[in-house]
Amino acid sequence: MTRSGVYQIDPDGPFDKSEMPMKAYCDFNAGTSKTLNNSPLTNEASPIYAGTTEIRHDLETPKDIQACQGAGCHDIGVSYTEASLKQIETLISLSERCYQYIQVIETS
Repeated sequence: MTRSGVYQIDPDGPFDKSEMPMKAYCDFNAGTSKTLNNSPLTNEASPIYAGTTEIRHDLETPKDIQACQGAGCHDIGVSYTEASLKQIETLISLSERCYQYIQVIETS
């Protein structure tokens, strides 16, 4: 699988039926290629490709907020629309890195 797009993924595996698979956007163009040690089957180096996995949430579009003073003076909750907290925690535990990008643009 090397084509970027929306996929059904199952971070807790097919045998844990407590959580259904979730939708996520997999971006295979964002990552880099790494070379693994020689494969025991072929004795050849095998490339693997890393990318990003994005989980959709309810703040995908811009939202107006009131200006305030001081660090932590504003609080906005984020609701993930395609994944439960357990699925997100499992995905984080399987990931090399995890970050959340939030952009704030000041308008006059």
